[in-house]
Amino acid sequence: MPSAVAVPRATPETDPSQDFVRAMPGPVLLFAPDLSLAYASAPAALLKDAIARDGEAATAIRQAAAEAQAARAAAQGRVELNHEDARRVFDLTAVPIANGRVVVLARDVSFETNMRAALIESRQRYKDLVDIASDFAWETGPDGRFAFVSGGGAMGYAAEALVGSRPADLLVDPEAAAGTLPFAATNVVTESEIWLRDAAGAQACLLATATPLHDAGGAWRGARGLCRDVTGERARDAAFAQAKMRDRVVTYVIDRIRNEAEPEAMLNAAAGVLARATNADAAAIYLEESDSPMAEAARFGEPPAETVLAAWLDDLGANGPMLEEIDHGAGVLAHATAYRGRVNGAIALWRRDAGQDWRDDDRSLLAAVTGQLGVVLTQIIDQRGLERVSRTDGLTGLLNRAAFMADLDQCLARAMVRETPGVLIYLDLDNFKPVNDVLGHD
Repeated sequence: MPSAVAVPRATPETDPSQDFVRAMPGPVLLFAPDLSLAYASAPAALLKDAIARDGEAATAIRQAAAEAQAARAAAQGRVELNHEDARRVFDLTAVPIANGRVVVLARDVSFETNMRAALIESRQRYKDLVDIASDFAWETGPDGRFAFVSGGGAMGYAAEALVGSRPADLLVDPEAAAGTLPFAATNVVTESEIWLRDAAGAQACLLATATPLHDAGGAWRGARGLCRDVTGERARDAAFAQAKMRDRVVTYVIDRIRNEAEPEAMLNAAAGVLARATNADAAAIYLEESDSPMAEAARFGEPPAETVLAAWLDDLGANGPMLEEIDHGAGVLAHATAYRGRVNGAIALWRRDAGQDWRDDDRSLLAAVTGQLGVVLTQIIDQRGLERVSRTDGLTGLLNRAAFMADLDQCLARAMVRETPGVLIYLDLDNFKPVNDVLGHD
């Protein structure tokens, strides 16, 4: 039996592949069959130190070497290091060689990795800023149709529902398409206001900022921009403007009332101002009287003959304050007036064109004025009541002595001016004292 011949084990110093390993550029690591580090090139100093510290980086490097050794095929890996407050990243390629050893080649990809991370962060930052600055971003192509809409969609539409559609088809006013829309901008457009229909068919006001797109030859190939929905802001602005105008009209009505000394003149002034402010053809103010539920106290213009309002006035005391639009070919808008919860009158407006709808601000203005007018009507009713009490006898309802003398003076003055005769009749009622004794003293 032949005797065994001892084969000396190769070492990094005696292994012929050592020259090959040393000749390789870049960071190179050589691992022994037991995965101990046998050699590290000078550019691999950072990796060598990491292996010596036996941390996460060392585990990742040895794992790549172990996978290559086990599979007898190349294996990939990556390791990240912190060096001098800088992030260093190496891509690893582990290759098995003779005698169970593994060569690990490292490529420094720190610059590419950090650059990619910076670009991703910058892109995300830009996206976040775009999302904050606008409700949606868009891009149109050479055919004028949407080629891109940001993921959240716009105006209730999904992004995919808008892509391929024509922006002009969404316009509230199709004639506006005759002008240059921001979606077809040939120059930079900043906060251009446009009105479109949203997915529910309602009007939406958008502020669009856009820039044109050109190819290498300078030909226009679409536009790109941002849109911000300001429908709520425009509605608030309109409501504020209407409220301001309403306050001015109410103040004007009150001033006109205050500047008139006679109650009839006050109400006539109020009726005229309300008619002009609401573009009404006629207006009337009704006052609650003791002998009639509602009597006309003032008017402006000539109200048309109709019975709808009369029936409403008859029921007004029972129904309480209300705002009611009556449209039976008469075009009437009426509102009750009240003071401390008690109805004391009404205001009515007419338009000859019954098809012309009353606007919300017309109703709001009328409601605001009735609140002030309710106080005025109460004062007028109280004044008339005081006049009635001061001129009549509480028992009989006849004029008292003061009223009799005042009316007699007026009659005599008219007779003298007109030079007409007159008759003064004196009545003496016999046996009236028992009536007064029974009914008068209480």
